[in-house]
Amino acid sequence: MSPFTAVPVVENEVLRAEGLVVGKPPRVVLQPLHLSLPGGAALLILAPDGGGKTDLLRTLAGLRPPDSGRVLHLGEDPAALPPPRVRALRRRVRMVFRQGVLVHNLTLLENAALPLLVHERVGAADARDRALRILDSLGIASSADLYPAEAPPGVARRAHLAAALVVEPAVLVLDQPLSDLDREAGALVADRLRAERGRGVALVIAATGPGGLERLEPQVLLLEGGTLRPSDTMQGILAMLQE
Repeated sequence: MSPFTAVPVVENEVLRAEGLVVGKPPRVVLQPLHLSLPGGAALLILAPDGGGKTDLLRTLAGLRPPDSGRVLHLGEDPAALPPPRVRALRRRVRMVFRQGVLVHNLTLLENAALPLLVHERVGAADARDRALRILDSLGIASSADLYPAEAPPGVARRAHLAAALVVEPAVLVLDQPLSDLDREAGALVADRLRAERGRGVALVIAATGPGGLERLEPQVLLLEGGTLRPSDTMQGILAMLQE
């Protein structure tokens, strides 16, 4: 499905952009985009550093208002909703930042469990158990009792991902999720994201290159000159890497 023209609503649509513009002259990151993304889809946006990937992701995640057009989450426009409904939608659409965003005076396990305590009022013991299982799947259960300042950057970033996964979102928006991870850690993260996709979670990922993301079998778009365009060449490269 082309992102260049207005598109009909697809079955099980979880994320939709209508005439989305990001940025203003002289720095327009994205010209009008029309996009419909169903659950279980994986979209990989490739652009160089400084190319506006993060602004685009933050807009799609509802953390930055569009400069024009609108973004719908699960059929609803966050800009038109009261704060309680916006908070509920943010539990379903989660963004994972490149730097990792953690509460400095909580352990990695407590950070990962926190969204359950805040958004779902799960009991503390159940929240810790669920969070620990996700940390284990990402290879960092042994670091659960570390504080963010004590953890290596790659470990802290995986804890940030765990905090997004623990609430079982419908959409994950990820900024360079495998950068700065070694091969083993990157494979664990990619495999977990692929499993989430298999469970129907939609993935929107921005990166400078595939770097292991071929495991997700994503649709690839290039962000260049304010437009998103399909890349048959990069799609072919990813297909070869999957073999």
